[in-house]
Amino acid sequence: MDDITIPVGKGKITVTKGVVKLLVTGHYLTIRTVVSQSPCTDGMCQRIIEPELGIESPKDYPELRIFAGDGIFIGIDQNVFSSVDRGREEVVVKRSISGKLIAQGLEFTS
Repeated sequence: MDDITIPVGKGKITVTKGVVKLLVTGHYLTIRTVVSQSPCTDGMCQRIIEPELGIESPKDYPELRIFAGDGIFIGIDQNVFSSVDRGREEVVVKRSISGKLIAQGLEFTS
């Protein structure tokens, strides 16, 4: 099985074959944004925006946009869609050495 590239707006998301193997059973790859406050000592704390990736069983995802390609499904929230579309980004979803899912090339602006 090869890498799969799915167009998302003006950008694209490529899922590497290591992650595709996990999705063969019909599960969805989901990418959501998580917002937290950075540690600070004054009242001017910066927001930290990070992607949260997961593999979930299919169900109704009202907050996610679903994209399909070559038998796999990706669900992304509005922040991820806007980032990929606006920046014409090429995001690569792969597994780290420890097996954790990571998204390379995904940048958020606050």
